[in-house]
Amino acid sequence: MAASSVSGLLTVQQVAKRYNIGRRTVWRWEAQGRIPRGVRIGHLVVRWRARDIEKHVASLFPSKPASPPRKVSRRRAKR
Repeated sequence: MAASSVSGLLTVQQVAKRYNIGRRTVWRWEAQGRIPRGVRIGHLVVRWRARDIEKHVASLFPSKPASPPRKVSRRRAKR
């Protein structure tokens, strides 16, 4: 498992963990085009490029400009 990460390729289990989804959902999303396509290595082996997955995850959560801090009144309410 660690060997795939070192080479920049991720297994279906690692991709599922990054998206917090099941392995079957990874295959479904790939077929639907919702995630980058995996690289076919042989007949039964598929790996995903880590950089492709990282870019895709980053695109799902674009960084928003920081909003200015709200002013909070430090006065106590009168009773």
